[in-house]
Amino acid sequence: MEQLTDYSDSRNKGFCIHCGSGLRHDDSNRDYVPTRGLLNPPYPENLPVVDVCRQCNSGFSSDEEYLIAFLGSVLSGSTRPDPVRLPTASDLLAHSPRLGNRIDRSRTVQGNLWGDAEVLWEPELDRIERVLVKNARGHVLYELGEPMLEQPSHVSVCPIQALTTHQVDQFENVPYGSVWPEAGSRMMQRALIVHGPGGAQEVYFDGWQDVQDGVYRYAVAQVSGGS
Repeated sequence: MEQLTDYSDSRNKGFCIHCGSGLRHDDSNRDYVPTRGLLNPPYPENLPVVDVCRQCNSGFSSDEEYLIAFLGSVLSGSTRPDPVRLPTASDLLAHSPRLGNRIDRSRTVQGNLWGDAEVLWEPELDRIERVLVKNARGHVLYELGEPMLEQPSHVSVCPIQALTTHQVDQFENVPYGSVWPEAGSRMMQRALIVHGPGGAQEVYFDGWQDVQDGVYRYAVAQVSGGS
């Protein structure tokens, strides 16, 4: 990723974005956003990191391991993913038969309309959503320099293949609206001023941020009333 220095208000970074407690030097961790296990080694340079309290950082570990192992199982079609293609998931499942059995029980095989076998997986959505919200809070702080301490009003997760063409279009084209980001934030630095006909100016924000090509990307939008 492009490395940008955050110049937003440092007072917004003095407490944990997950529990709201003040961050002490001896009780804070540098947390990767996204969860590094969702990426493939070798890891990209300049990965986004934010400061959170040690207790919260360790508190997400179990759910993060579940998500990594579940995604690896879905992508490979079994709870024995290829250690070369999916090394982190493969290692987790090899060292935790209990986790593998739990995920394996969520796997069913049924015939589709054409008589072919189709593998279906039933995720533990509450665990996945906790990791999504954890990473989303980190992305917002990293890009906007502002903490989002309140609970989200809505969390949605599904395979992109399950979306309609219209939903995919909405997903890909992030609506940034007319609200300016925090002065000095990375998102402000990504702002592009485009000069139109007659000298008119329009502001665009650099949209999706690719953390690792074909593996993980994120976008942060700021609209009236929140992010």
